[in-house]
Amino acid sequence: DYRARLVGSISTPRLLSVSTTQAMGTIVGPSICIGLLRTAYGLADQYWVGMLGSVETIALGGCSYATWIILVMCELGEFGVQAISAFEEGAGRRERVARVVAQGFWVSIFVAVLLALSAPMASLYFDVLGFDPMSPEYAAGLSYLFASVVGALPLALRPPAWRKDVLGSIKPYISECKA
Repeated sequence: DYRARLVGSISTPRLLSVSTTQAMGTIVGPSICIGLLRTAYGLADQYWVGMLGSVETIALGGCSYATWIILVMCELGEFGVQAISAFEEGAGRRERVARVVAQGFWVSIFVAVLLALSAPMASLYFDVLGFDPMSPEYAAGLSYLFASVVGALPLALRPPAWRKDVLGSIKPYISECKA
């Protein structure tokens, strides 16, 4: 029986040997920290740009939603790889992980191409928001949004399996992807 082999070959995961409160803290804690860091990023950005003047502050405020969407898009490949590869590893199907990582790379490439193609359309975003095309806020916002898109390309293209702690060393998966 598959389950008997699996149970016999795997020790009890640490999260199952601690209290529910400790397990929830272990799982939820990093997510809360990431959310706080993302919020702090926007606040720090707004603080420093605010020192430049009201035009720049308005432009940055106009870009805040687009910046958030850009960051979320850049993580799409990684979200899927982390979730699905952890599931496959936990189910004892390590041979499927390489395929998941390869799919994550393709998603990352697709997101980067989509971002690159969207950069010339930044003006459409500000038109929808109702910014006056002749205003300095419009021009500053376009510059900031374009820089955000171009700056996010390396983030979108990073390998979706950077974290070695999720499944141990990733070298076996990379070599399997090449095969």
